[in-house]
Amino acid sequence: MKLKKSFTLIETLVVLVVIVLISAISLPKINQARAKARDARRIKELKQIETALRLYGQSHDGNFPACDNGEIVGNATGTLIAALVPRYLIAPPEDPLPDSYGYYYQTASFTTTTPREITIKGAFFKLAACLETNKEAASNDGGTASKYYEIFSSPFSETIDLTDDNLDEKMPGSSCP
Repeated sequence: MKLKKSFTLIETLVVLVVIVLISAISLPKINQARAKARDARRIKELKQIETALRLYGQSHDGNFPACDNGEIVGNATGTLIAALVPRYLIAPPEDPLPDSYGYYYQTASFTTTTPREITIKGAFFKLAACLETNKEAASNDGGTASKYYEIFSSPFSETIDLTDDNLDEKMPGSSCP
């Protein structure tokens, strides 16, 4: 009679415990890497929107699509998307987690009185997005909101004063962590 070689119950349990430990250690790292990748995508898409806005501005005497009250970008009927897609952007940008996060767009008007009073709608713009993990980039971007990554057209970021609180109210889902 031949003896079959097989694993004992103890050996099988030891292997299972090792697999569970490795999974428990690596899973948080994988989730953190995914969040960093989503943040990188958000920054990249904001920069693509900025480029499209600057191209739009060159074609429209330096004016941007007017949206003084602000809007969440990604809505197919929004001011920004209607102005930029498909000529300046191939497709509307969508946040990697659209139910929880989004991109925000707002413009400010400029009024001059020389030689006559003229109001330029959409003279300045600001884009904002909540970053999940890269809080350093959000706080060092020069914007007025410390939790949100901002890109703006005016060297004076206060032209459109967005705070963490009013962006928290306007963004989808819960407030930015």
